[in-house]
Amino acid sequence: MDEGQLLVVDVKEKPYTMAIFEDGKLIKNIDEVWIGRNGVIEPEKAIEGDDKTPLGLYNLGVGFGMHDLDINYPYFKVQDNDYWVDDYKSSHYNYMVRIGEDIHNFGYHYIISENEKDFESAEHLKDYEMQYEYSVFIEFNSDGQIDENGIGNNKGSAIFLHCFGLKGYTGGCVAVSRENMEFIMNFLDRDKHPKILIKR
Repeated sequence: MDEGQLLVVDVKEKPYTMAIFEDGKLIKNIDEVWIGRNGVIEPEKAIEGDDKTPLGLYNLGVGFGMHDLDINYPYFKVQDNDYWVDDYKSSHYNYMVRIGEDIHNFGYHYIISENEKDFESAEHLKDYEMQYEYSVFIEFNSDGQIDENGIGNNKGSAIFLHCFGLKGYTGGCVAVSRENMEFIMNFLDRDKHPKILIKR
């Protein structure tokens, strides 16, 4: 892939790494990347709560975080009423839902506002101020495959590219240092159709 922006995460062996490309040119190497506590998984075998990072090529979706940012990329500042739904029985499975207040969705179908919760469980984004200081949604299972009964496919949700936490691994996301994540937020350009490739 010689055009656009591509982040290549290599999980063949530790230390896991990331190479950042734009229009086929290497822009930056990152020499420490964290993945899911239980390693990686082929996407068709993924299941909610497996703590595994899905292999494959995905679009990078909306950015979000704890700061007001002036960047050339769709981004929202996290509020206390923002939730990323991991309840597969919800019709909003793997959606970002802002409760009781409108939110601009930048054309992404998975960003919505609702007057009240229709889910039993979700990541309350504000609870992850360290990890989600700077974050981007990896569009794995981004439509949740909701069936005619409003039930999601339980294949996994809330897979992000975000900052390191304290544990040395993630719940299935991809994590880099705060400094590298800040670089990525300023690097991303929606017009360049950024993608992430997770491979071994």
